[in-house]
Amino acid sequence: MSTLRGMAWNHSRGFTSVVGTAQRFEELQPEVRISWEKRSLQAFADASLEDLAAAFDLIVMDHPHTALAATKGLLLPCEDWLPAEFLADLAANSVGASHG
Repeated sequence: MSTLRGMAWNHSRGFTSVVGTAQRFEELQPEVRISWEKRSLQAFADASLEDLAAAFDLIVMDHPHTALAATKGLLLPCEDWLPAEFLADLAANSVGASHG
């Protein structure tokens, strides 16, 4: 079994949703466990994105950090880690352009 560590912000939009999603993902992919932690938005602002990326497998971050994460190579494409069938289902059942 693989265990992934995730970090999200301490708000129902940033934490509750990923915990629920992880539960369902684990039902469909029983070989993977996802453990989520949370921190305040201020703690995110004070933390180094590089340090967070080194400590966690999954991070729910604010969009202003996306460019930094991409230019420093801190983001990895989902296509390299998730099964093609799962990604196809995600694309077919996502709202609007939220998948791409």
